[in-house]
Amino acid sequence: MADFDFIICGGGHNALICAGYLAKSRQRVLVLERRQKPGGGSVSEEITLPGFLHNVHSAFHRFVPDLPWYKDLDLERFGLRYFQADVQNLLPTSDGRCLCIHRDYQTSVKKLERFAPRDAKTYAEVFPRWREMSQKYLLPEMYSPPMPEAEKFALWERTELGRELVSLTRRTAKDVVTQTFEDPHLRALVLYYVAVKGWDWDDPGCGFQTVMSTVGAERAGVCIGGSGQLANALFSTVVANGGLVFTDREVTEIQVESGRAVGVRTQRGEDFRASKGVVSALTPHQTFLELMDGDRHLPAPMMQAVRSYRYSRWKLFSGHLALAEPPRYRAAAYDPDCQRAVNLCIGYETLEDFEAHLQAITSGRPPAVPGMQCGVFTLFDPTQAPQGRHTALIWQVAPYRLADGGPEGWDRIKDEYLEACIARWRHYAPNLDGGNILARATYTPHDIVRNMHTMREADFNAGALCRSQVLENRPVPGMSRYKTPIAALYLTGSSTHPGGLLTGAPGYNAARAIHEYTGLPIWWNPPDPERLWAG
Repeated sequence: MADFDFIICGGGHNALICAGYLAKSRQRVLVLERRQKPGGGSVSEEITLPGFLHNVHSAFHRFVPDLPWYKDLDLERFGLRYFQADVQNLLPTSDGRCLCIHRDYQTSVKKLERFAPRDAKTYAEVFPRWREMSQKYLLPEMYSPPMPEAEKFALWERTELGRELVSLTRRTAKDVVTQTFEDPHLRALVLYYVAVKGWDWDDPGCGFQTVMSTVGAERAGVCIGGSGQLANALFSTVVANGGLVFTDREVTEIQVESGRAVGVRTQRGEDFRASKGVVSALTPHQTFLELMDGDRHLPAPMMQAVRSYRYSRWKLFSGHLALAEPPRYRAAAYDPDCQRAVNLCIGYETLEDFEAHLQAITSGRPPAVPGMQCGVFTLFDPTQAPQGRHTALIWQVAPYRLADGGPEGWDRIKDEYLEACIARWRHYAPNLDGGNILARATYTPHDIVRNMHTMREADFNAGALCRSQVLENRPVPGMSRYKTPIAALYLTGSSTHPGGLLTGAPGYNAARAIHEYTGLPIWWNPPDPERLWAG
């Protein structure tokens, strides 16, 4: 008799979501996690001073708590809570003004009437349509196994709204931005929504991400107690339903016998057997090149696709600050709501800023003039710092390999580069000075690779988000529906549809696929895109 029904390799949030559904279906589930804590990038740590809690990887959780797995797995039973701020996004400008985008889009329109009157009218027209596109087409697509593009477009084109979305999708995200808005700052903010998620904004066929990212940017949630609380709740739901999660267990081999995945081996020499399936939440390189001899089990063209799987151009250099007080913006004289924004676009003021950054990181150089995604989560959750104090996050896109020194070169320049990032923020918020900053810590692309096993080349999406590697092509054609040619071997994690970030969709979709493939009853109500898109 096998030890378990299912064994899941990796313990990130997608692996735990998949395990949670299987455990609630009364399956004997084992999750094996390489690190000391489960949850992957959903981790909060005191890396500056005691009592200052920093969200080291995952921080902005969009659409939570309204995502299906949140309710299906009853996570609030385990104390999980989220807060969504009224002011969602801020872009301060060098001339002392600012763009504030609110959770209520009509308030955003009123702000735009002052900042960019012509774009205010456009925003008022397009945002409701984009939100409807997201609700009817894009969110159901995220939370379902992907279908071939031709089949999908045939369904979308049955309605006027769907035909408009097809047209937008075929463009680049940058084209959608420039063809929709005129003001350079608003263009920069909307492209920022796409870029910070790691999507290739200049890739034809990804124009839908402008729609999805703009709608999602108005739904960023703050996890109360830090992002690590999500990992804790997911761990709890697995265990409460009879599953097991073993940490400090690195899977070193997926065991395949007679063309079927039957178990795994860990770095401790332990063998665990699975009667119904093995689920890999790792990258395709790890799964098929490191944990098995993929050439023995997969067709040659598929193995070539696995070897060609590539990682994103965008990596992250991050800085974490312990503050005596929050940033105070010069733009508060223009709009005091800038002090209450959760998602901060600092330093990106034109589309040319993005192009300059892409050129810099492609050549192995940190951008000389930073443009960053920042956050001060203690404004919304005071529990993440001592009373009256604050934490701040800086995310700056950067290369993994420096032209001068490779990945290891980050150890030499990290402190200096953090100072450059702080100085850029200080340009808009003058009080970010030595008297306010109590302590600081860096987390470089090299640090990411050293700490996060699945973030190869420091890619927080575990694979480039370009048209050739998303939707029905993720991770590679022929394995996009969470099943491999190896019997009883399934996939989940950020390398599968719809990709990285904290959506939970890869885990949710994999759970559905595994239930269908193995004949387990589906006790929840997953979306049915074909029915939704029928007319």
